[in-house]
Amino acid sequence: MRLAGFIGATCASVALVATAVETTGAYFTSSKDGNITAQGGHLTLSNTSSMNLNFQDMMPGANQTKPVNYAVSVSPGNTVDLWLTFDTTSRAYNFFTGGKYATGGGLDANTCVNHDTTANCGGLGRYGYFAVAANDTGANPVFQSGNLSFADSTNTPHVGASTSSECGVNADGDGGSSQVASSPSDHAVPYCGVPGAILVAANLGNAASGSVSVTFGIASIAGNNDQNASILPASPLPYHLVATQHGQRP
Repeated sequence: MRLAGFIGATCASVALVATAVETTGAYFTSSKDGNITAQGGHLTLSNTSSMNLNFQDMMPGANQTKPVNYAVSVSPGNTVDLWLTFDTTSRAYNFFTGGKYATGGGLDANTCVNHDTTANCGGLGRYGYFAVAANDTGANPVFQSGNLSFADSTNTPHVGASTSSECGVNADGDGGSSQVASSPSDHAVPYCGVPGAILVAANLGNAASGSVSVTFGIASIAGNNDQNASILPASPLPYHLVATQHGQRP
């Protein structure tokens, strides 16, 4: 009887403790208060020279190089890429490096200057030279072309290795061909339309500065019959110098 009473009292105590734990949730906790704040960084591109590139008194075979000086400012710990871009839907761009082809062949009047679907809309072709470099001298260009025309109706450069008829560029618009026509009958120069976006420099840090140079020229094959505006862009060609976060496209 005593044992039974002891066991009964013990069970009652256990039940009481269990009930207390269930109802009070007695686990140790500790906390500290805080706040979450956020502040945007910055990326600024400034030009320290004129953005207008004026090529004057051009002579066949004598290319001219014009630099644009720049400076970048970016939040600490970040880097930027620098691009040269064109509006590929503008008629000035298509006159410069080739209008689009319409379905079934022939040049698309909507992309040609004054709806001119003659050869004038096919780009400057072998009569023009164009290059972009990441310095003020034009040396070691990241893109160059001696035939400012696209090979087919896609109106875009061939990405990858060069083919027999078209130069190759990479996905960043870098590459091209240094080949130029040796005579008016030399049609073996690879088609090499100018990409809409060309990566000029990458991973620039805060306070980086430098130059982007554009080289343009009339080919030496231009003769007396070509001393007129038909071998030059009919209107100014707008371009943009664009800074992006590293790894991002404009």
